[in-house]
Amino acid sequence: MRKQRVDVILHILTDKVEPDFRRSELRVSLNFEQPTYSKIELQHRKVAQGLDSAEAEEMIAYDENSDDLVVQSFSTEDMWYTVGVRSFGDLEDTEDGAIVSCDCPAFNSSYSTCKHMFLVSRISHYSIRRFSTASIPVPILAPSLPLAPQDLQAVLAEKTACIDRILDEGAAFNSLMGRLKDTDLSATSRQDLTDLESAVVRIRRDLSSIISHRLIHSSQHS
Repeated sequence: MRKQRVDVILHILTDKVEPDFRRSELRVSLNFEQPTYSKIELQHRKVAQGLDSAEAEEMIAYDENSDDLVVQSFSTEDMWYTVGVRSFGDLEDTEDGAIVSCDCPAFNSSYSTCKHMFLVSRISHYSIRRFSTASIPVPILAPSLPLAPQDLQAVLAEKTACIDRILDEGAAFNSLMGRLKDTDLSATSRQDLTDLESAVVRIRRDLSSIISHRLIHSSQHS
């Protein structure tokens, strides 16, 4: 694998590895197979299972306004985190509910199953439904107040100017890309090329998201 060209490796990842991962993710979500946890997730589960039943139950409370549960921090007594529970299938059947998220730093930084999610799964009837980062839904934004006509025109003018600058940079970018094959590779490190490739892929994905009207940043209401 290490001797393969970058384009061959990308082909293998996109045509072989990712579809297999998606199939495995679907089988786990349908309870056809057990999930495979990472080392850190196994550590989280061990901590959650290490509590005695009475202590574990005291750390969990139900949110009166939703199906979510709140869980006390394992390290700070006055800190509580919300564990998200989503219903699948018949929305009135709570047995179809599954644990899908937690607002603790551990989950939000890597989307790995945290101690609070394992604890809720242990005490409640809910199972843990794991998502890849690509399948985690984009948060629904609260509607913002409509802009005044003059403010809207100013925003549109600012966006148009931004697109003009992007197009200018794109023209310069294409000119440099045309010279890339003539670069003296002996003076360039593999890490530099790998970093450049990652940056180009990120730009392409962001551009695709903007063209297809998908939000990249949750703050871009206007």
